[in-house]
Amino acid sequence: MNVNEDLLAKLEKLSHIRIDESRRSETIEQLQSILSFVENLSELETDDKDTKFVMTDNPTQLREDTPLSKTAIADDILAHAPRSENHLFVVPKIIE
Repeated sequence: MNVNEDLLAKLEKLSHIRIDESRRSETIEQLQSILSFVENLSELETDDKDTKFVMTDNPTQLREDTPLSKTAIADDILAHAPRSENHLFVVPKIIE
């Protein structure tokens, strides 16, 4: 994948981040470098590898997912939100 001005403009729009003109070429180079590194990973032969492979003998212990209801904490957080409704954040739609 090649990072160019068009792709950078699309990423700016999707992320709602504006990149200063003086940093655009540097940002394109950095993104290209990151993508080149990630593309190297596709060269690894993984067909004969176990999908559950882990680097440690002590995998993360699982625990029961028990919901807690502390509405005071949620109310404090939502009090700082620009907009909330029914104990949820209300955000603008950003999907193209």
